Amino acid sequence: SRQMLDAQSKAVAALERECDRLRQEVKRKDEEHAAAKLRVEVQEHELSAALKREEDSTEEHKRNAREQVAAMVAENEEVQRLQTENAGLRLRAEEAAHKAVTAREKEKSERERSRALNQRLQEEAHALDHGVRAQAASVREKDAALRETEHKLVAAERAAEEAKQDAEEARWNMEETERKLAKLTDMGNRERKRADDLKEQLDHDQGVFGIAVQEQAESAREKELEMMEAQRELQAVQDKLHETQRENNTLRVESRKMFATLQKVQQAGSSQPSSPAPGSADMAFVYQCLQEKPGVGYRFSPNFMDKNPDGTGPMRPQVIVADAISQGPQAIFVRCISGRGWLPLTSPSGDKQLFRPIGRVQDVNMSDYQLNQGRVKVGQNNTSVSYTHLRAHETPEHLVCRLLLEKKKKNQYKKIKKSKTDIIKEKTDINCQKKQKK
Repeated sequence: SRQMLDAQSKAVAALERECDRLRQEVKRKDEEHAAAKLRVEVQEHELSAALKREEDSTEEHKRNAREQVAAMVAENEEVQRLQTENAGLRLRAEEAAHKAVTAREKEKSERERSRALNQRLQEEAHALDHGVRAQAASVREKDAALRETEHKLVAAERAAEEAKQDAEEARWNMEETERKLAKLTDMGNRERKRADDLKEQLDHDQGVFGIAVQEQAESAREKELEMMEAQRELQAVQDKLHETQRENNTLRVESRKMFATLQKVQQAGSSQPSSPAPGSADMAFVYQCLQEKPGVGYRFSPNFMDKNPDGTGPMRPQVIVADAISQGPQAIFVRCISGRGWLPLTSPSGDKQLFRPIGRVQDVNMSDYQLNQGRVKVGQNNTSVSYTHLRAHETPEHLVCRLLLEKKKKNQYKKIKKSKTDIIKEKTDINCQKKQKK
């Protein structure tokens, strides 16, 4: 329609130019006609004057006058012809002007039509733009849900892997405990046999060697107590293994559910038009601390041993904003945007959750939460901590050190017992030899 309007505008402009040219031609003809008429009037006046002056002139003068009259008649005919042509030019100019008016009206109607068409197209484009923006917003929401689901899925998979590692470690501990129990059982049997042999040997000399027998009996009782304690530890390890297996199965089921949800979201997102990926600032998440005072300490790296000693970690119900996530050797860590370091989402054993995700920063009203500002110092109160609390927050490295120390103490105690038993044996052998000599 714009091209048609442009073509019609050009045609109208050409007609207007033709009308102007015809008007100028008519004007020029009118001027020529007026000049010719004026010239004829002057000649008629001169002729009448000449006729009056030369009424008595010769025939030659009359002939010249007749010739001049004939010339004047010819000029009058020429003037009439010019008037006829001028009338034709006027008609053509009027027709051109009528065509120009008709073309202007047509152009005006076409412009109104084009304006209405443009307005309708703008309304349709606005409606289409609004629909596209709505679809883009829904796609962005689905994309955010998809990313959050992927985040949860990764966390669940890592938790499942950690649970599997914990189960293997618990199985290994159970096997180690069973081996220790078997060794303790063999040692107990040997000690019982040895105690029986000593009892049979020292029955005839009970008064002299009552102390040694009593110590041997106490040693046998201690061995039995150690064996019972090892059995209890084995039972506890088995219970922990079963609990870890149940948690592992639960995590697997949750991982399957989250994976199915992720596939559904991906299928739903693939049917919608793709939206631009958000920037890095959109990937910042808010986490709330679940650990009571003294809270959770910052780490310089995703490792429990690389702890920041400044004591500015968050505690319940404070929140932190994280911009990165990483899998550490024992747990999943997130990096705080304050620059203080990394924070673990779970305990080293994975049995306790330290932080819970709330959502992205742009989707969370931060005025409803208390942001950790790094002012509250962790552990400034001098309250005592129970042994159970220490055992609950014990890292694998601390566990290894404690077991090694306990084993060293047991070996020292065994050496002391063994040295006492050897002394009693030597005394007993010396007394037997003396009796045999007597």
